[in-house]
Amino acid sequence: MQSAVKDDLFDRHAWVLDPEAMHLNHGSFGAVTRIVRREQDRWRLIAQANPNGFFTRVLVDALEAVRISVASFVRAEPSAVVLQPNVTWAASTVLSSFPLERGDEVLITDDTYAAVRAAAAGVCAERGAVLAQASLPALGERAASDIMTAMQDRLTPRTRLAIVDHITSPTAVSVDPREAVERCHANGTAVLIDGAHAPGMLDLDVDTIGADFYAGNFHKWCCAPWGSAFLAVAPRWRDLLRSPVPGSEASRGFPVGLEWWGTADYSALLATPFALGVLEAAGADAIRERNAGLVSEGAGLVADALGVPPPGPSTISMITLPLPAGLASDAESARALRDRAAADIGAEIMTTMARGGTALRLSAHAYNRIEEYERLADYLVRQR
Repeated sequence: MQSAVKDDLFDRHAWVLDPEAMHLNHGSFGAVTRIVRREQDRWRLIAQANPNGFFTRVLVDALEAVRISVASFVRAEPSAVVLQPNVTWAASTVLSSFPLERGDEVLITDDTYAAVRAAAAGVCAERGAVLAQASLPALGERAASDIMTAMQDRLTPRTRLAIVDHITSPTAVSVDPREAVERCHANGTAVLIDGAHAPGMLDLDVDTIGADFYAGNFHKWCCAPWGSAFLAVAPRWRDLLRSPVPGSEASRGFPVGLEWWGTADYSALLATPFALGVLEAAGADAIRERNAGLVSEGAGLVADALGVPPPGPSTISMITLPLPAGLASDAESARALRDRAAADIGAEIMTTMARGGTALRLSAHAYNRIEEYERLADYLVRQR
């Protein structure tokens, strides 16, 4: 892991964030610190100072160094890792390459991320395959076992690929991916783990999970710049993978051929080892524990304000609460609530549709304080 200057991530001024806003939606887009932004700027200057030299002599070796660094962080074999701009891109890479025939099935759930769902639906329609969806209980039921049972019940001899969230995006449920892999492999089904939220939020060990494909973002809980993710691929699938947007180096195959996107800004990926070093130097384990405790306490206050059951302690840094119908009853009114909260009190929140109802997902990272959740709770009481 690349060494980094130790930074106090609990100091709000260490972050490139508007101090006038309450950033309670880290899970969607992440945030970067000032020193990570400087590292990204350093790489941009290197590229722009000599574009020809950068793309022809620097980039491939630099990406290899990044690959080795991030593989160590997520405990994956470096030879298994291909760098990606985000998990949506990674999922599209898998889905567009995966061998599906007419009548084959791809299994998702009610919680599958919308962009991944869209990619799966498109590929299935193209090839005459079936997109099967496991139905999940109402939002108040957050048990990971319910997700696994629902997926198990939807597996058939035709299920070729299952897409499993390590941490569900809309409902913030942490699933044991090893159990998912074991159940699916016993059925002869390959598994793509959507680990968009896992790196940094969990102490990740990709190798022990044993998935055919594992995709994760670094721009969320690792606080790398936008455009930084990875895809770990089991040996049997590597030669089959093709980029959904092949670049001029596509003939080089896995992994280099899938990392070449033409004249693009690679600075986020190149700054990622530095960002991981910042997180580890600040104490990643302690930050995770503190964030889980903070979001549990904050979500309890907000649940009370909404008049919904308290969520109980969380082991991760996000919690989703159902919104009362009187506050938001559909996607449009949920977006309106989000925008009002930003305009009225500067609270940046995520409101969404989840399992047929409206929901509020809260996040916590090192820069957050309990006073922000208190202020949001007070505001929501007045909105009801």
